[in-house]
Amino acid sequence: MSQEKQLTEGDVVWAKRYVGVLIHRLGDGIWKVKWLALLATTTFGECDENIFAFHKDDEMPQPVGLPEHYHRNAVGIAREYLRLRNTEWGSEAKRIVSPEFVELTGLVRHYDPDVYYDALESLESLDAYEFVDAHRVCNCYEPKKESIVARMASWTSSWLQ
Repeated sequence: MSQEKQLTEGDVVWAKRYVGVLIHRLGDGIWKVKWLALLATTTFGECDENIFAFHKDDEMPQPVGLPEHYHRNAVGIAREYLRLRNTEWGSEAKRIVSPEFVELTGLVRHYDPDVYYDALESLESLDAYEFVDAHRVCNCYEPKKESIVARMASWTSSWLQ
């Protein structure tokens, strides 16, 4: 079942309402995330493991304050990345989300009903703690703007490579 698998570097995920790629684990359940939708001043952020896999057919309203074309481009980039990897999912883990999260974010998830119901049957076999953990609502930190020093260091580093 996908909930038993662990998130890994390179996974394409939804973190709050943003599409991102997991860069590396920073600590106990904390990930450095490369946000695909945001400006250069906010390209990286931190998020705990309460994130979930991006599916190629997912639809989500744009976040408040984020121009529509940034959000649309980020989703397009994620879809193209999955197409090139010849997969429908951005991660083997965290594919099932709670109804509360769907209501909070406006996510529209397109899925194969047979696969979805197989996953629900698997969830019914979990004990109460595992079920709650599998349906925990995302608790991510909003991306922080990088300082000018951090941006310069990042630019210099990428230029030197």
